[in-house]
Amino acid sequence: LVNGRVMVNNEKMSKSKGNFFTMRELYMKHGADIVRLGAANAGEGIDDANYDMGFLETAKKKLSELYEFIKENYGNGRDNMLTIDKWVESKINETIKNTTGAMENMMFKSAVQYCFLDMQRNLKWYLKRTNNNPNKKAINLFSESIIKMMAPFTPHFCEECWELMGKKGFVSNEKWPKAEPKAIDKSLDYSEGLVSGTLTDIR
Repeated sequence: LVNGRVMVNNEKMSKSKGNFFTMRELYMKHGADIVRLGAANAGEGIDDANYDMGFLETAKKKLSELYEFIKENYGNGRDNMLTIDKWVESKINETIKNTTGAMENMMFKSAVQYCFLDMQRNLKWYLKRTNNNPNKKAINLFSESIIKMMAPFTPHFCEECWELMGKKGFVSNEKWPKAEPKAIDKSLDYSEGLVSGTLTDIR
C-alpha cells in the first residue's frame, strides 16, 4: 500500500484545523477494535487514507446490534428450508468469495464493505422477508461466517462472540471460511430484486 497524507473527514489532518488526534486518544475514546476497523475502512490502493470519524459511531452501533443478534438467535430457528433461506445462503457464500479476494489483494476497505456492511444489510432484508422467523442453519452459517471474517479487524469483539456461540478455543485459530460455489445462485438475486421492486412500487 502507498499512502500520502492522512485525511480526516476528507480534510488534511492538522493541528490548525483542530482535527489532529493520536492513536492513544482514539483507543481511549472508542476502543481498539473500533479504531482498527476505522483504519481498515480508511482507504486502499494509492488513494490517501481518509479516516471517517462518523464511521466509528456507525461501527459501534452495528457491532452492538450484531452481538445482540447472535446472543438471541444463534442455534435457534426453524428447520424447514424456504427459497428465501437459499437466497441468504447464496449471499453468505458470495460474500465469503468477495471478502477472500479482497483480503488476498490487501483491499481492506472493500473487505470491510463486503463482510461487515453488506452482510448485515442482507441479514436485515432476510429477517424482513421471513417475518423474523429465520432458518436455524442459515442463521448459524451467517453468525459463524461473519465472525470469522471480521476477526482480523475486530479480534476482541469476535472472540467474545465466538465464546457466546459456545465455541471452543479461539476464533483466531479457526480456518478462514470457504465459499461453496454451488450454493451461489444469481437467479435468486433476480427474484429478490423483483420482490423488492414490487414492494417499493406498492408503497
